[in-house]
This record gives sequence, structure tokens and C-alpha cells, in this order.
Amino acid sequence: MEMGNLWKGIYDEEGNMINLLFVREDGYPTHLNSIGNEWKRIIKKHELKNITFHELRHSCASLMVKKGINFKIIQERLGHANIGITLDLYSHLEEEQHKESVSAFDNIL
Repeated sequence: MEMGNLWKGIYDEEGNMINLLFVREDGYPTHLNSIGNEWKRIIKKHELKNITFHELRHSCASLMVKKGINFKIIQERLGHANIGITLDLYSHLEEEQHKESVSAFDNIL
């Protein structure tokens, strides 16, 4: 809003503004190669663990598995062509949950 008429942004065919994660000060998209640079800036600014943008994707998927989100939903969210890819990458996390549940049950007994 501070940019006024200088705000460019981008819009869809119906004239609705497309909200993007990484934009220049005028709202226009940054170059694709700069996403990594933007992410590094965010990590530094907020003193976060230094992981790549792609590792952030894996972290998100891992958290969804640990929260019990259905693998089909995770597959769709990640854009994997088929669920086998998602299961190959993340099903071991579910096995860890099974081990934890057995340990918890043992403690109850």
C-alpha cells in the first residue's frame, strides 16, 4: 500500500492479484534463482537452523507424517506423480511412530 501506483504485482486473467511468497519491493516476482537467496536472508534474519529451501520441503512432509496426515494428502501437497514416491521417501517415519506406540504400551503394562 505504501508503494501506491508503483506497486506492480502480477494478476491472473480475471484481474485478481496473485499473492507470491518472494517478491521485490514493488510486488513483482523475484527471479527464480533468487528464492535460495531470499531463504538464506530469512534464516539469517530470524537466526534459524541453516537448511536449504529443499530441506524445508522434507521437513514439512516429515512433520505431516508425524502428525498422522494421510499419505495421499502429503503426496498431493508435494506434487509427487504417484503415492509410491511419497511412501518410499517418508513411510519409515511412520514405522518410528509404531515403535514409539509399542514403547508407550509397554510402559502402561
